Amino acid sequence: MKKALISLITLIIIASGWLTYMGVFNTVEVKTGQEGGYELSGVFHHGSYSNISETFYDMVAIADSNGFDTYNMLSIYFNNPEQVPTDSLLTFVGVVCGDSSELAALTLDGLTQISLPKGDAVYSDFIYRNKLSHAVGPIVNYPALFEVSKEKGWDPVIGFEFFKRDYTRYVLLNGDVNELSTRP
Repeated sequence: MKKALISLITLIIIASGWLTYMGVFNTVEVKTGQEGGYELSGVFHHGSYSNISETFYDMVAIADSNGFDTYNMLSIYFNNPEQVPTDSLLTFVGVVCGDSSELAALTLDGLTQISLPKGDAVYSDFIYRNKLSHAVGPIVNYPALFEVSKEKGWDPVIGFEFFKRDYTRYVLLNGDVNELSTRP
């Protein structure tokens, strides 16, 4: 009995340490400022967020094979998962293009270009530890971001995630995702 209790306590300590390391217990520091102003080239994903990794890695391969920084990627969420069936969710995954020559370099069949306007936003940064950070980050950050955006009276908002080498920036931009400019 004593060994089982010691094992259980050890397991709880290890699990708590791992969850702390992953940022589950982080206090979210919500910042306000200007975000957006990006020209993007990428692909759409239809369906569950849990299945988006293949689309994301396909876009990483396209960006990498064309000489783009794969730590300069962005995902835009077109639906609220609480209001839209999982199989109908629409997400855009793209690479941020620095200028018109970079945008032209990623004008490939099947890619769509989107202009994400610059505007008022609330955002938070979440340290990237490993691939599980992509699952933990939204759970930790979005509730605090939505709370602040609602206090500001922003409805609708454009939700996007900017993936950098060491962190992901979670952003709610004041605006309507349905008004984004897209080009094939």
